[in-house]
Amino acid sequence: MSSTTPALRRTNRPLSFLESDGQALAGLSLDSASSSADRQASLGVGDDLILGAWKVLVRLRDEGLIREIGISGYPLPCLLRLSHLLSPAPSSILSYSHSNLQNEAFGGYLPHFPADCRLLTASPLNMGLLVPSGAPDWHPALSDPKNASILPVSRQAAEVAAAWPGGLPDVALGYGLRNLPLPAGKEGVVPVVVGAKNPDEVHQAVRVWREVNESRADDAARREMEQKVRDVWVRGGWEDVSWESPPRAAA
Repeated sequence: MSSTTPALRRTNRPLSFLESDGQALAGLSLDSASSSADRQASLGVGDDLILGAWKVLVRLRDEGLIREIGISGYPLPCLLRLSHLLSPAPSSILSYSHSNLQNEAFGGYLPHFPADCRLLTASPLNMGLLVPSGAPDWHPALSDPKNASILPVSRQAAEVAAAWPGGLPDVALGYGLRNLPLPAGKEGVVPVVVGAKNPDEVHQAVRVWREVNESRADDAARREMEQKVRDVWVRGGWEDVSWESPPRAAA
């Protein structure tokens, strides 16, 4: 979910949001965009900078350059706080890596976001943590050497899920793509954003979504395997654990 544009990842001046969005639109040969998200929300850069950046995005929306504005990020408490702090309220809020087999905290946060915000979740594979090869080097869990014990737990989860066709990725996709109802009083389910690097992964995601939400093929067996994998994280002491992103600079 992070941008490759340095100004959107880390900046000391809100104006760069205006410059970056303008450059991005020009690079795509567009005059406007349907939505833009303030990704500073997960950077811990301070409320003043985030509020300043938000004002710029509101201006871009008012000028017709973008249709909607929202926020996205990793730390759930930060997203929740900003959802009530920003004015006007975000049109959409995208949380990632908090609705999966290792961390299912997003469901508990759902009722506390503003009622008029569109809520989305992403990364059912938890940024690569829920694959046989384990978390990539850039995963926030690996930013602190003290978290090294998560790697054998991740491998154990993959070993347990190896008995399921498609292994851990297939089990994790099913868990993350199963429809998550919106809070009481709101109709519908929470949309899930899934990344894919090739057509085969797109087809796999579509197939798994249909299995868990339409045909319910092997539903009982799938849920049993999900629970076994979930139990691995519980026994390892890593269930529902989040990490700072980016990591706090050493004093």
